[in-house]
Amino acid sequence: MPEAKKYSLYAEVALSLGVRKCFTYAVPNDLLQEAKVGKRVIVQLRSRQRVGVIMHLTSHCSLKSVKEVISIIDQLPILSREMLRLLEWVASYYVAPLGTVVQAAVLHGLGDVGAHDAKASKRQTRRTRRPMDIVSSLPAGLWSGPNGGEGALELSPGQRDALKKITEAIDSRDTKPILLHGVTGSGKTEVFLRATEHVLQCGKRALILVPEISLTPALLALFSRRFGDKA
Repeated sequence: MPEAKKYSLYAEVALSLGVRKCFTYAVPNDLLQEAKVGKRVIVQLRSRQRVGVIMHLTSHCSLKSVKEVISIIDQLPILSREMLRLLEWVASYYVAPLGTVVQAAVLHGLGDVGAHDAKASKRQTRRTRRPMDIVSSLPAGLWSGPNGGEGALELSPGQRDALKKITEAIDSRDTKPILLHGVTGSGKTEVFLRATEHVLQCGKRALILVPEISLTPALLALFSRRFGDKA
């Protein structure tokens, strides 16, 4: 097991376990440039390789011996520093294991490394598969390219009326809540998107609260397609 004093950087990693602490791993020299807070990493805990999230980076370590980070999965952080601080607060406030809270935020991104990943070479696991490479390998017809944009969909009279009232409330800084009622498939999401677009055009920020965690990936993808880096 390598000695901690050989390393200039250490990662505090949250693992999806029933403990309230992070685990310390040394960042080897060939991963120093890639190591960023909020990225997922592959580390070894006992006899298993596990996926965790870097919560903190530090140049100090009091442990006599420490294992190395095996590889870094993500090219860019999947969780911002603000989100990580929020997750740490949630774990502290509700006396919950930090790794469990983080896993709830990233859905199925943590846990044991699968058999396929465990067999992958160290260099392969350090690189994130490029989404477009995956898309290009799909049979024709499974992917049609980016959406046409916000102008491609014409709002119904009901949507236009709802959006008008929402944007007027935003412009007048009316903080009273607005309830948008409609059955599934009635177009509420598009109204949310247009309202968010209006907020951003006003130079403000919007916070989208998802009512069910299973909806998060689909809504995140939808907002990312519409707003790009602003999402």
